[in-house]
Amino acid sequence: MKREQIHIGNMIASFMKSNGISKSELGRRIPCHRTHVYEILNSPSLHSQQIQRISEVLDHDFFADLSEKMKEV
Repeated sequence: MKREQIHIGNMIASFMKSNGISKSELGRRIPCHRTHVYEILNSPSLHSQQIQRISEVLDHDFFADLSEKMKEV
């Protein structure tokens, strides 16, 4: 049985949308250029250091979200 791919970029984008955080705002907080934010949000996988930084600046534990998703698939 094939496991469903977990898309971390979509998870981050969904969190941002729910909390009214723009791509420009995330870029300012990380910091990086807005075009790089688009790459992050379109990426199905990210380095753990990048996930940690995004978790810190958005004050949300995306590692916990990934862990929960792993239990679902």
